[in-house]
Amino acid sequence: MAAPNPSRPWLNRAASLACLAALALSQPGAWAEFGPLPDDERAAIDRRALDEPDGPATEIAGPFFGGITGWAVSRAPLPDDEELRRAREAYEALTRERRIAPTPAAAAGVLKTLTAEVPASLQPRPLGFTLTVVEDARQPAFTLGAGYLVISQDLVESLLLGARAGRDRLAFVLAHEMGHNARGHCRRGYHLLALQEAARDGALREADAEGVRALADAAVDTSGSYISFIYGRRQDYEADLFAVHLCRNAGFDVENGLDVLRRAAEAELAGETAGGRAAGIVARGAPALERLKHLRQELDGVLDGPSLGLMRFDPQTQQFVPAEDDSVPEGRRAVVLVHGIGSSLAKLVAMAKHLAEQSDEDGPVLLGFQWTGDASLARMGRALRNEIERVVASPEQADFVCHSAGGLVFRWYAEVEERPFSRAIFLGTPHGGSDLARLRYLLEVQQFVGDVRLGFLKAIENTVADGDGQIGHDLAVDSLFLARLNRGRPDVSRYYVFRGRRFGPLKAVLLGASSRALQEALERVAPRTIAAGPFRKNTEAWIEKLRLPREVLDGDLAVTLDSATLEGVEHVETLEAGHHELQEHPQVIEGVAKIVLEP
Repeated sequence: MAAPNPSRPWLNRAASLACLAALALSQPGAWAEFGPLPDDERAAIDRRALDEPDGPATEIAGPFFGGITGWAVSRAPLPDDEELRRAREAYEALTRERRIAPTPAAAAGVLKTLTAEVPASLQPRPLGFTLTVVEDARQPAFTLGAGYLVISQDLVESLLLGARAGRDRLAFVLAHEMGHNARGHCRRGYHLLALQEAARDGALREADAEGVRALADAAVDTSGSYISFIYGRRQDYEADLFAVHLCRNAGFDVENGLDVLRRAAEAELAGETAGGRAAGIVARGAPALERLKHLRQELDGVLDGPSLGLMRFDPQTQQFVPAEDDSVPEGRRAVVLVHGIGSSLAKLVAMAKHLAEQSDEDGPVLLGFQWTGDASLARMGRALRNEIERVVASPEQADFVCHSAGGLVFRWYAEVEERPFSRAIFLGTPHGGSDLARLRYLLEVQQFVGDVRLGFLKAIENTVADGDGQIGHDLAVDSLFLARLNRGRPDVSRYYVFRGRRFGPLKAVLLGASSRALQEALERVAPRTIAAGPFRKNTEAWIEKLRLPREVLDGDLAVTLDSATLEGVEHVETLEAGHHELQEHPQVIEGVAKIVLEP
């Protein structure tokens, strides 16, 4: 046996695990595979995970676009009752093959606690989430969609070892499968199967049918007697982030939950490929080390791209340059500009230049926070904390000027991380969320319907494009992120709001007429015969519901007036401006200068 390597304890652990795994397989239940991990072993595995490179993308991009026909069918989501019907059939097939075991009271309690924190819009209808324990299964934990969660008896018993920590581990496993439901991964799989059936019935063009078959083969396994979903890396990452947010909101210890992935990572490093509970739990998805890496970056607020973090504004070059460690000494004031979604610090140069011109040599140091535009807002809030601690000695004397979602990044820093600040100014920040999904639909519709032009769409194009990652989920009006952020009642006495309303009431009426014209054009271009079976009725209903969102009719094209403020904020100024115009609007710049340059 090789000598232990004190500098790489995870290798020692992996080597010893190879022997333990063999013992565990020969004596089922003898080894508590999901028992507690000491802190030093946790840290060693996490460091190893952070060094792990990301693997190649494993999913085919969708939806497919084969003209207006393919687009309209693929974008109209599968109806709730159709997903439920297919999931129920899969569940009945499962229960015919597998013996059902009693659900432990502790497991039922964990699911109940988690479910209570899932927003209504993400609850499977009409059944909600249900948990079934089977005596054996080809996958230790999985979901059939429509809220059906399944776990093997062996796994649930192993996870629950250790009282409270056991419930935390089970919560993470269940929340991950709930995430596949909430993010539509299961529904997408059933949707593709339904599209395959439509293709066989001749309801799709051959080119569209070929795209459907390729997508379905990559997303769904129907070779067995019941369905199994094949997740790409991005889908597993999305489900993991959902699990972290949900467990955190529900009061479970996330670090205990991550021990599931740590144990699985150990099994991977030991070369275990089958038989063990830990290896099996991630056998069909992204490798455990990769998943752990992404969650470690999430929880630690890691900035993993070039030119990210706190920048210092240079008045001479009028550019933001990386801020050096401890470069704002104790007692020195600072103004931190935080850009928003679909933007960058380049859009805040005009504001920084004006503040520099209005300041004397003893004025505040001008900083900017450059962050990843599609990452989790909670992760970026933690990253802001890390950067402020790195650069600013007296953060209680720092003012923050935040555009768009940058204001939510700041609020996580101030309200959740509970870090000090002096004042905060929000420019079009969606405190109550934003309906990016509907805005994206508008752009896609115009892409295919050429005879109706809505001139304002160009103004929201960047916002919608950059809202395609985790930030798009965080900005949903009832997201897990906003539920956590808005749970308490923050002290808003030091908050200031500038918000925009792009169109007046008369223009809003005219825009409403334009949206009806858009509907008529879509109905004209998309033949009634494009949708067969469940798609016929659903596509028509989707077109009928196509309306301009309030973000357009009563907001700045990305954020509504109501969402742009918080209850109790006394200083609220409304301008006739679009979302991206706010950060460079002369009246806003003057207003900000008046606030932050006060003695």
